[in-house]
Amino acid sequence: MFEHVFSSLNLGSWSVKNRLAMAPMGSNYADARGLVTEKMIGYYLARAQGGVGMVTIEGAYSEPRGRVLTNQLALDDDIVIPGLAGLISKLHGAGTRVVVQILHGGRQTKGSICGGQPVAPSPIPCPVIREMPHELNGAEISGIVENFSRAAERAFLAGTDGVELHAAHGYLLNQFLSPYSNHRQDQYGGSPENRIHLVTDIVTAIRAKMGSQAVIGCRLSASEFVKDGLTLADSQQIAVTLELAGVNYLSISGGIYETLHRMIPPMDIPAGSLVYLSRGIKETVKIPVACVGGFTMPDHMEAVLANGDADFILLGRALLADPDLAAKMAANREDSIRPCILCNNCRRRDLRPEINCTVNYQTGRETQVHVQKALVSKRIVVIGGGPAGMEAARVASERGHRVTLFEQDKSLGGQLNLARVPPGKQALSRLTMYMEQALADLDVEIRLGERVTPESLAKLEAEALILATGAKPRLPVIKGLDRIATFSAWQVLKDYISCDLGYRVLIVGGGLVGIEVAEFLGTKGKDVIVVEVRSDVLFDTEPGIRSAMLERIRSSDEKIRLLTSTSVIEVANRSTVVANAAGEERLIKRLDAVILAVGAEPQRELWAAAAVFQEILRGRGRRTASQLTGSHP
Repeated sequence: MFEHVFSSLNLGSWSVKNRLAMAPMGSNYADARGLVTEKMIGYYLARAQGGVGMVTIEGAYSEPRGRVLTNQLALDDDIVIPGLAGLISKLHGAGTRVVVQILHGGRQTKGSICGGQPVAPSPIPCPVIREMPHELNGAEISGIVENFSRAAERAFLAGTDGVELHAAHGYLLNQFLSPYSNHRQDQYGGSPENRIHLVTDIVTAIRAKMGSQAVIGCRLSASEFVKDGLTLADSQQIAVTLELAGVNYLSISGGIYETLHRMIPPMDIPAGSLVYLSRGIKETVKIPVACVGGFTMPDHMEAVLANGDADFILLGRALLADPDLAAKMAANREDSIRPCILCNNCRRRDLRPEINCTVNYQTGRETQVHVQKALVSKRIVVIGGGPAGMEAARVASERGHRVTLFEQDKSLGGQLNLARVPPGKQALSRLTMYMEQALADLDVEIRLGERVTPESLAKLEAEALILATGAKPRLPVIKGLDRIATFSAWQVLKDYISCDLGYRVLIVGGGLVGIEVAEFLGTKGKDVIVVEVRSDVLFDTEPGIRSAMLERIRSSDEKIRLLTSTSVIEVANRSTVVANAAGEERLIKRLDAVILAVGAEPQRELWAAAAVFQEILRGRGRRTASQLTGSHP
């Protein structure tokens, strides 16, 4: 079905078996010295065994001051070669080509990570990192060229098929290429020809060490999406120069740290949003061009290749969600691909420093977590048909247990059914469909519209019980809420039609849910005021998604006003009193409804009963149904 995807492609002196490649993503799985770990091997091997034609190993730093992650892979010393060789050998054994990316963070790192003052072409701080970099002098630039070439040499000694220079996403090489960050007036700045000088010097130095047959790729942000930054027209000239310099392929992306939502597009930005960049570069060069940008749908990948917009597709987050994506496409089993929901939590270093995946708990645990058949098959009851309950039922069934899943609503999905309602979130329905299909394939018994109570819990014929009853909206105590129509955000998303909101609505809570509801109501023509006690909204949201949402709100014609550092004091009839951080009060008039979006709390109704049920299963005594309703320590 995917004729173009599963055709071979020549990249310099060798070819790949198909047009799908694993994109380089910083995993933070190396050890503190930057050496390969067993965790890293398991992570990459799973993707190689999943059928991609090429694996691009994440950006490895060429020198310590170029490090951007605490546990980033290193290429700065010969000590890294044995471990890297072991990783590459295993990937080759899985039938895939391997390219190692080389990266220097430049100004997009912190002194606490790189061990000193960050460096850059010009003394201009990255607006996101906000640390003043040291301006590199000529001798230091020559050292960077040498360190890149030595890093490449180490990668080739470890057995890599090629290396890729990371000249995208605002890192050091990108900083030299861009007039946004390069204000030099010497041979490495000023004109476009001078700004590309560092990259071509590195290519020449690698060729001198490794010869004409060595495959060298280069990753570019073909547009930085910032004022005075690189545009597609600029990057087309850069691409031509790199081809003439001997680069074998170009990997085209977009964005820098300031435009993270362009660099790692979230679900509310259409997949393939960067394809026009790869198409524009492909029009100017003859060497192969790769594109990236939130690809999750097999048909879309095939269409991009069939249209000639790119020569191969880079898959990042999609392979975190399902390492076997390529193999499933080859077997025409695309319906069984676990979909990436582009939530970008995999990139949230504030939640977890290592790369992970919301929909695939095995990502990063490939050497630890395996679904194995149980020694004894049991009858298991799962209560709750949200994503957690469905996943628990799926895994239990795969292990050979007989599973019954109870869900009080008429459909599976739980909070996914709410989350997919706001603008740009419809793709979440794919996850529910995937999980429903997986349960159907495993013959899990689904009992919809049945609410399990503490009384009925004792009557379940089960040898094991899994509670996945999730959460319920947290309802704050605000004086006067009974004087105005009040709804939870969940009520509005679940059944908007039945909620008599009127025209002017106050939303209490400016986290992700509150702002999503505000956007949703904006599309319905409502006048929306969001009140948030913190100094900013979307504080609980991945930075790229936050940027995209704020950009939409600020540029839209919808009436959405944000009041930060503000708390609700009292609600009266069609009005509310709010106060800012200084305690200054003001009255908001002509309100028709209040919506509460201040978080959630666990649904504990069955907890005590489940504890008693567990005692029954353990044979510690028999309890009656009435006893199951009582409290339990």
